[in-house]
Amino acid sequence: MRVLLINPCYPYGNDRNVGPEQVFAPPLGLASIASVLRQNGHDVRILDMPAKAIRPQGVSAFIRDFAPHLVGISDNLSFTRGSSIEVARAVKEASKDIPVVFGGNDATFSYESILAGSPEVDFVLRYEGEYTMLELARQLEAERSVSSCAGLAYRANEATIELNEEAPKISNLDALPLPARDLLPMSSYRGTAGFIVTSRGCPFRCAYCSTSTFNGRKYRAMSPRRVIEEVEHLIREYGVRDISFGDDTYTLKRERVVAICEEINRRKLDIRWTANTRVDLVDYDLLRLMRRAGCNTLLFGIESSSQEVLDRIQKGFRIGEARQAIQWCRNLGIRVTECFIIGLPGETSESAGRIVDFISENPADVLSLGILALYPGSSLYEESNRFGIKILGYEPAKLEQRLPRFATAWMSKETILKSYVELVIVLSERSLYKVRD
Repeated sequence: MRVLLINPCYPYGNDRNVGPEQVFAPPLGLASIASVLRQNGHDVRILDMPAKAIRPQGVSAFIRDFAPHLVGISDNLSFTRGSSIEVARAVKEASKDIPVVFGGNDATFSYESILAGSPEVDFVLRYEGEYTMLELARQLEAERSVSSCAGLAYRANEATIELNEEAPKISNLDALPLPARDLLPMSSYRGTAGFIVTSRGCPFRCAYCSTSTFNGRKYRAMSPRRVIEEVEHLIREYGVRDISFGDDTYTLKRERVVAICEEINRRKLDIRWTANTRVDLVDYDLLRLMRRAGCNTLLFGIESSSQEVLDRIQKGFRIGEARQAIQWCRNLGIRVTECFIIGLPGETSESAGRIVDFISENPADVLSLGILALYPGSSLYEESNRFGIKILGYEPAKLEQRLPRFATAWMSKETILKSYVELVIVLSERSLYKVRD
């Protein structure tokens, strides 16, 4: 079977200067699905629309050239759902008989509204995609019913949406083949070609996050040997020296990180790498080893300088731990990216203003500021009333814009926006607002 996997374009066009000159990360989820499909005899192509600066009207040419039997479209980010549906429409206009399947974070939690409102979408693949997509391809190729395909949702008829049983999580990530990066325009990913995800699942319950719900609470990780295999593949095949570990919480298992670092040093791999983690999951000795193994940047999701706010969103660490982790990194020469969210439950304009004091005392090399976006699958969205949040009309396409779509018991929509703007101005005036370079 010929399968085309599509990473959709963003909802804005060339006026936002979107093209291969921009920094995009390779869609590893699609590349992993592609590798499993190809391993099982299917002919697969990946169309990464953002990296190739392709708009929906350009999809028909790929449909004509490849003539796929099945098209999978990523619907991972809520604000790109509209673009994903436009792409699905373009596929159907090129050939109405091609089945279209959506998958990804947003599709998983919004499958009912997608199937009910978008006739262009035939199936929604929920949660992890590798083996559900493989089974769907098998069933369609054999012209059998998809009712036994675990992890799938679909329209049984115009009035009925069927939801099959959830597929089991992939417990052994080492068993997955390397992502099919050869199907991606690797030269287009300036600075991000070395993006790797080596684990899935997160035991923490941060209320704003849907990723932990998507991947599950149980932590599953590749072995250090498998991680190094992928790093060396990137070095050998693509000349990559800058690695970015995209794991939600890279240092969750200390002994695993130690083993990876020791193997990097033993093999004398000449790499620089970055990772995302939590301030309560590092210590000085671990950071020192990471630094010696090439770690040059860590991203910490601090989110607020108020302990009350951190407790409300179930962040699970003390603000003093954030100060300590940042200081350790600075002492060791590890750059720090600090992330903050404006509009969280319990945050007031006064406490938001105190973020300036925290950043002044604990300077960031890169600072990420954003207004809270409420995503399906997150506790703040699914249980908004419990968290004192009033959603003021859910419009996925507008989540990308830095405008609040909600109010809280502590701040109105206008106050949230005002606090955000004032924070950016003050930090910029003090030369503390350093965006990613």
